[in-house]
Amino acid sequence: MNKPNLLTGHQYIVMRRVTRFFVLVLGLSQFLSAQTTPENGCKYLDSKKPALYISYQGQRAVKDEKGKTTLATLLRLHNNSSCSISVETTDTSHNEVLNKREESRRPNGDLITRFIPNPPKDFELEIFYDVKESEGKAWKPGNYWQYRDISFSYPIPSGHSAAFPVQEKFFQKKWSVSVPFNYKWEAGPNSLYTISHRVFYFREFPKGFYVDDTQADYPAV
Repeated sequence: MNKPNLLTGHQYIVMRRVTRFFVLVLGLSQFLSAQTTPENGCKYLDSKKPALYISYQGQRAVKDEKGKTTLATLLRLHNNSSCSISVETTDTSHNEVLNKREESRRPNGDLITRFIPNPPKDFELEIFYDVKESEGKAWKPGNYWQYRDISFSYPIPSGHSAAFPVQEKFFQKKWSVSVPFNYKWEAGPNSLYTISHRVFYFREFPKGFYVDDTQADYPAV
């Protein structure tokens, strides 16, 4: 009768270590798989389009900081993902088109008015954007002061879009334009100034867009 093969002490220890290693690898792979599945992250609403993208909408006459009439290009930022994002903007807290007004009273009878963000499906917003002259150059503020003390943000929920004006001069110079943004879960002091994403605009202008507009007759503002 053949005797069964018995593991020596050393072989037993090696076998246990190998078994633990494969169990660890299997558990890690299952964990990573669970973390990266679409069910636990952002999904595309329209799989044929980017999750976030900027499109050209048109042009309009606006007043610049000196009160002079000039031309602005209207772009639209689309959120084609299942996640809400936020962008930096001017103070919209009392804008009743973009916010829902809620009133309540304190125990002493004083009236409290609050404005809760309530973005329409497609709306317009003064989104802060960055510009740069060419590849290799750094991004710099296009319509805001870099060293501001106070900042305001506004959400663009899943499936929503926001139109925003960009100064025409940047496009006539063929500078690049991008919009910094954050995901909803990144809001708060833990990620303040430490995380920033960016949506780039790939120029998609109609034929004849690049023309000298110094003598253009703009419509009334």
